[in-house]
Amino acid sequence: MRAEDEVVTSPLSRTLEISGHVVRIAIYRGTQRDDDWMLEVVDETGVANVSNETYSTDRAALDAAINSLRHIM
Repeated sequence: MRAEDEVVTSPLSRTLEISGHVVRIAIYRGTQRDDDWMLEVVDETGVANVSNETYSTDRAALDAAINSLRHIM
């Protein structure tokens, strides 16, 4: 694997059950400390939604995911 293809997965990534639905929240970035965090939410059917936004912290990405899920579930 090339170095530019490597990613760091946040320890804040998690699987949640909300209103009987299971979703996986994946938060990751490149290996450079100044790389922004990316957010991907995968529903129970395997459909992935990747945010167009990037986040300066993994906590900000998690907060955005949870806030978004509250509005749709």
